[in-house]
Formats: sequence, C-alpha cells, structure tokens
Amino acid sequence: MVSIDAPKTLYFPSPEDMEIINKKHGRKARFLQYKENKADVVDSQYVYTFGLLDSVSRLIKKNLLNEINRTITKFDNKAELIQGKLLNGDYSVSDYSSCLEELEKLYKDYTDERQVINKESYSKQRKETKRRDWAIENSSWSEFEEREYDGTIAALRYEKYKQYKEIDAKYIVVADEILKKYDMATIANSIGNLKNCTEDFIINLFFPVFNYLNLKLQNNRFVYKKAKDGDLSYLYEKYKKIQVEAIDNSDIVKNLHLEEKSRLKVIDIKVDIRVRVLDDGAVELIESELEEHGQIIFDIKVMDNKVILVKDDKDMLEVFPEFIQIKEYSLLNCNNIKFEILVNVAPSGKSLKLTATEIN
Repeated sequence: MVSIDAPKTLYFPSPEDMEIINKKHGRKARFLQYKENKADVVDSQYVYTFGLLDSVSRLIKKNLLNEINRTITKFDNKAELIQGKLLNGDYSVSDYSSCLEELEKLYKDYTDERQVINKESYSKQRKETKRRDWAIENSSWSEFEEREYDGTIAALRYEKYKQYKEIDAKYIVVADEILKKYDMATIANSIGNLKNCTEDFIINLFFPVFNYLNLKLQNNRFVYKKAKDGDLSYLYEKYKKIQVEAIDNSDIVKNLHLEEKSRLKVIDIKVDIRVRVLDDGAVELIESELEEHGQIIFDIKVMDNKVILVKDDKDMLEVFPEFIQIKEYSLLNCNNIKFEILVNVAPSGKSLKLTATEIN
C-alpha cells in the first residue's frame, strides 16, 4: 500500500518497510521480482505466497507480460534477419570463396571460445544455486546468506562479461584484417551465407557492414521548393518536388566501431583534434585518403613550440595549442599521427576537426 500511494505521498518503501515481507518467507514473495531488472531475476529465489499482490501480479503476467514475450520471440532471430539483408549481387565472385572460408574459421574460433566461457560460468552459477536450494529446503538459510548469494551470482555474471570482452578484443583485430582485405559487398554477402551465425558475431566484430546495409536499404530523399512552375499547391504557393542526396551515415558507423575498439583497448586512443588549415588542398587530400584507405597519416614537425602536420613534405595543418597534450602523448615529442574520421570543417574553411586513433 505504501508503494501504491507513493505517487501521491512521495514516500517510497524503505528497507525497514520491506523487512515485513522479506522476513516472512525463506524466499522472496514472487511479486518482488518485478522490481528487479529481468536479467538479474533468478526464479529459484522467489516463492508464490498466495497473497493479494502475488495473485494480481500473476494475472498481469498471464494477460500482459506473457503476450509481450510471445510477440518478442517472433523476432528473436535477428541474426537471420540481418543476414537476409546482407545478401547481395555486387560481391566479387573471385574473392567470395576465400572470404567465406576465412569468416567460417573466424566464426568457429570465436564461438568456440565464448561457449567455453559460457559453460564454465553456467556451471559455477548452477553450483551456487544448488547449494542455496538445499539450504532453504533444510531451513538453514538466512537473509545474510541470501545477500551473499546474490553478490556471488552478480560477480560471476560480470566475470563472464569481462571474459567475453577479452575474446572480442582478440578477434576484432582478426576481423579488421578481413575488412581491409576484401570489399564490403563481398564481406556482407559472405556473412549473409554463414551457417548458424549469431547477432553477437556480426555486431561485435563486423559492425562496419551496417553502413553497407544502410546504403543498400536507404530510401530516396525529397524536399519541396517554391517554384512558379511547381505542380503542388499549398497556401497559395506552388512547390516542386526535388530529390536530394541521401544522408551519409558512414562516419557514425565508423565512430561507433572505433568507440568499441577503444573500449576494448585495441587502439590506444580515440580523440578529436581541431587543427588550423595551412594548405588550400588539405581538405580535399584528407577526404581522398579517407575514402581510398580509411585513414590518413601526417608526419609531425615542431616549429617554435607549434605542432605542424606534414604530408608529402607540405605543411598542411597546425594543431591548436589545447590539443597538443593528448593523454600521455605530447605531440611536441611525437613523429606522426593517424586520423580515421573527418568530423567537420568550419564554415570558413580555415579549421577542421579530425578523429585520431594512433600516435607515434
């Protein structure tokens, strides 16, 4: 009743209030699971008490939550849905077989290691749960032990997550080599034909294919402009429907992929740096290099404590002073820097921002 009245009273159940329910049963009343995150709920921790709140929550689960779950399960196999969209006729016939073979090996190695981690974690959690169930059945389980058990299960889940990320860090490097070796259409088609592929494999290791998917599925964009010869009328004005260039999301996809690589510590840095343009051809050069190679590397030259970025013996850019110190790197003492994204160019064209991923 305190919970029900909380929106009006602004008083929410305190730990002391909850003790009335928590201490009444060896296990928690079943309705209490709905205040937890679904992923953290262990069914054996709860018992049906035949109380009013358990009865009501059972009706809600039966008539609403179960229906929602049934709807969700219809879309469970997202990997198959993604694979179907990745299939295409633009792939390289000559490269396809070798690309598919490399992906099949990578997929097997990746999933085998994850399955080992999963089995070990499940075995440890099952052991703890069996010990807990036995103690409850023999009336030798306390609230302190319950909290200790919850902490152990949470720790085991976190350990599994950490181990998964270590595997991701190991194999994302291999995946990047495949991404450099083959064109995106061939990689996409190969992933589309992988057997028993998982969503984790695609998202964790081959996130860049979603840019290909975006371009493939992108609808035409149109704007309406005032025109005397327009064929559409609105509020006494004539308008013409004009097709415009599609929005380019490639940098968004690449940025997310770099964020993941940075989080996994596969790359040392991922930082945006603003620079002053010294050469009129700098922007065109950067765009060309990024499109062709996915990266551009500048040599670093220091003049009067200023950091100048040089390409082909030409002074192209000057780093603004506030970006000279990047984490443990001082650009005053470095040889070169690699950029992978042109974030933006100032309207004046006199400065721009780049995403750096490597400093030497």
